Amino acid sequence: MKFPYCTLSFLVVFGFGKASGESLPNTALPQNNLNITAPQQSELFPAAETGDDEEKEVNISLEELQKNPLLLQHALDSSVATQNIAAVQMLLPPYQAQENHDVLLVWYAQALLAKAENRYADAIAYYRKILAENPDLTPTRLALAEALFTNGQLQAAQDQFNKIKAAPDLPLLGADAVKQYEEILAKQTEWSINASVRYLSDNNVNNAPKQRYLPTDYGVWTFPKPQSAHGIGYQVNAQKDTLVKDHVYWRIGTDVYGKFYWDNHDYDDVQARFTLGPVYKSARQEWAVQPFYGYRWFGTLPYSHTLGMRVQGTYLISGRWQALGALEYGRDVYIDRPFLTGTNLSISTSVVYRQSAKQYWLVGLDVGRNGAEDLSEAYRYYGARFAWGNEWPKSISTSIQFGWWNKHYQEEDFFYIRRNENSLFATASVWNRAWQWHGLTPKLTFQYNRVYSNDVFYQYDKKQLYLDFSKTF
Repeated sequence: MKFPYCTLSFLVVFGFGKASGESLPNTALPQNNLNITAPQQSELFPAAETGDDEEKEVNISLEELQKNPLLLQHALDSSVATQNIAAVQMLLPPYQAQENHDVLLVWYAQALLAKAENRYADAIAYYRKILAENPDLTPTRLALAEALFTNGQLQAAQDQFNKIKAAPDLPLLGADAVKQYEEILAKQTEWSINASVRYLSDNNVNNAPKQRYLPTDYGVWTFPKPQSAHGIGYQVNAQKDTLVKDHVYWRIGTDVYGKFYWDNHDYDDVQARFTLGPVYKSARQEWAVQPFYGYRWFGTLPYSHTLGMRVQGTYLISGRWQALGALEYGRDVYIDRPFLTGTNLSISTSVVYRQSAKQYWLVGLDVGRNGAEDLSEAYRYYGARFAWGNEWPKSISTSIQFGWWNKHYQEEDFFYIRRNENSLFATASVWNRAWQWHGLTPKLTFQYNRVYSNDVFYQYDKKQLYLDFSKTF
């Protein structure tokens, strides 16, 4: 072994900056003309006669670098140590083509590239190869444990952390890293709870149409007038994953969404859903099969219950692109309105682009059908969604969402109208990440809904401005 790979591993995992023994040249790539900063003393770059301890820069082309195997190895060595992905991508092929290349350095470079491309299974395989050659490379074992952890192989990661803690040469910084990872490991199987609460002030809680009167051949129909209501809206999500074996978990969860109006209880609304089923997780994807049971109370009385199945997944296409999808099937049974009872099917898919750590864009499509015994209440629908989130200077964050849905009903209703509706919605939120009150982050949100229908009874629009408080436990 030509170079101190144990030292290199510490550089990669812990970010020490430079090796404690031999100093290695740093690289600035991927330009064809390479800038290599020489250490203050080495057989390749002698110290300046002036005694100046500052590092000297040397510009050299990739072609010239290939003619000097030792310098090429130094450059790749340093690029791996500083996790310069672009440099490793450029230097690895010519170095690997060298007849006497160091296999361990090649494996470490390949592991680094695999991690950068979210190919954690490949990275794990390379780390295991390195440790098979030298089991005493504790920092490399820590890199393996981190990769296993990210890939959802928690049992294997914990096994590696136990071996690391038993190593006699584990530095203090390495012990701190293991402790932090074990704390995160423990939280992976704890209850995760998210909650939010907001003040509600609705001047049209019954979604009354704008048009109050409709002349017909049978007289003038009078529609209900808008009702106002004031109260609170709340949402709670609780979820716990229990590890079965590597990548496989058993998930139990519950979601509760509600509106409570202290001056108009006829429109109180509570919806609860309970789920239980298996989940597969890795660094790149997550898939869940979740049978569920839901129950709804409306106006303080039991309204409906649902039994169904939901299959959902996420897949990391690349470092910035992610795909999400869900398929759900269920049967709604309405207690006092049996004509609404029927089966429902929905399919949704979304693509997220994270332009940076501070900004994301989302585009989504939805299709489905809602069944009912009364076919004038059964419909098919499709729609599109868009969202944009951004973090601004001075801790300001914003999010904007808007969407459109079309509902096409199956048969005519009592008025011989086969309904066709288009719904628009828009939501805009702004908050300051530095503002918190007892762990609650306040968000100012504006919401707009508009329904266009060929049946005037179902046309309405609604605007709301409210303050939302949310917290993650």
